[in-house]
Amino acid sequence: MPWPCRPAPPSEEQRDLTSSCPEAPETGCRIGFGVSGPHATPLLSPVQTNQLVRRAFEGGIRMFDTSPSYGDGEAERRLGEALRDLPRNKCVLSSKVGHRRASGGGMIRDFSPDGVRRSIDRSLSRLKTPYIDWLFLHGPAHEELTDPLLQTLETEVRAGRILHLGVAGRGSEVEAALTTGLMSLAMTPVNAGLGTESVSALGRLRASGARIVGIETLAPALRGRIAPPTAGGVFRLMRAVAMRSRPDPQVRMSLAEALNWALAPGRADHALTTTSSLSHLNEILKAHETLSADA
Repeated sequence: MPWPCRPAPPSEEQRDLTSSCPEAPETGCRIGFGVSGPHATPLLSPVQTNQLVRRAFEGGIRMFDTSPSYGDGEAERRLGEALRDLPRNKCVLSSKVGHRRASGGGMIRDFSPDGVRRSIDRSLSRLKTPYIDWLFLHGPAHEELTDPLLQTLETEVRAGRILHLGVAGRGSEVEAALTTGLMSLAMTPVNAGLGTESVSALGRLRASGARIVGIETLAPALRGRIAPPTAGGVFRLMRAVAMRSRPDPQVRMSLAEALNWALAPGRADHALTTTSSLSHLNEILKAHETLSADA
C-alpha cells in the first residue's frame, strides 16, 4: 500500500538526538542497497532500477541509500518510485544534504540552513515519504558545521522529518562532525584495501560510539572481476577517467570474503552495496546468506 502522506509524531527515542540507531527492520540484514552511480544516469533505465530495488527488498535488504546530488535528484526519484508500494515501516531510507548540482553541471556545496531545509523538502517529495530515517551531511568541512546549521538539523529531527543524523566522508571531517553530539551515524569506506591511517581512523569512529555504514565494501571483490559489461562497469570506468583515479591496493577477495571483512567485529555495522546487474545482486544476497548461516 502507498506510504502515508504525513509522519506520525516522533517517539521519545526519536526525540533523543544521540540515541542509538535501530537495526534494519524485520530481517536484521546488515547489507544495504545504494541507488547511485548508473542508477542516476541514462546508462540504466528507471525500470531496471525498479527491478533491482524490489529484488533487494525480496532478498531481505531493508536499508536503501541515495542522495539528491546523484543525477540532480534522479536517483531519489527512482528510489521513491521503486518503494512506493512497499511498507514504509519495514524500510530504512538514507539520503544526504550539502551538495547539489549547479545549472552548468558542476557541484555546489550548500550547508546553509535554508539550503538544507530546501534539500530535505525536495528529498521527501522525490522519495514519496514523510520522513527520512538516516540523513547524512555529505562531507562537511569543520567551518561549515555552524550553530545555525546544527539548530536547523535539530529542529528537523524534533519535527519528525528526520529520525537520525550522520556524516558521510573519507577523512577528518567525519570525526569533526561527530564531536557536535548530534550525529550517531558515520558513512565511510570500509574494505580490506584501506591503508593504515584509514584503519586507525575507523577504529576512532568505532570508539566514538557511532554506527558505521561502510561504503565501497565490495571493492576487493570487484578488482580483476571478469564479467559481461554492465552499466555499473561503464560508469566506474568513466568516473575513474574523469577523476584520474589512482589504482587501489591490489587486494582481491570473493564477495563473501569482502563482506565478512567489512562486517567483522570492530568494523562496519552495515555494508552498503550497489550494482546494475540482477545476477550480481543475487550473488551479493547469496554471499550475505552464507555469512548469516556461519554466524
